[in-house]
Amino acid sequence: MCSRDVIYPRYLNGFFPKAGIRAHGFWTSPDDKEPRLFVLASMDEGADPTELAERFGRSPELAAPV
Repeated sequence: MCSRDVIYPRYLNGFFPKAGIRAHGFWTSPDDKEPRLFVLASMDEGADPTELAERFGRSPELAAPV
């Protein structure tokens, strides 16, 4: 199984909804040597982006093995 089959659903169905984040679009760069995903996302009005980033860094979804 490809990591994208694990990682994307983990965030889209796990952390994002819990944090009030909505994904609107996904892109990759064909020039990247390492896989990288760009996500256009929005968050709830009034949400603190710094606090949200800190919560993301501590999230079980991020710490879980692929």
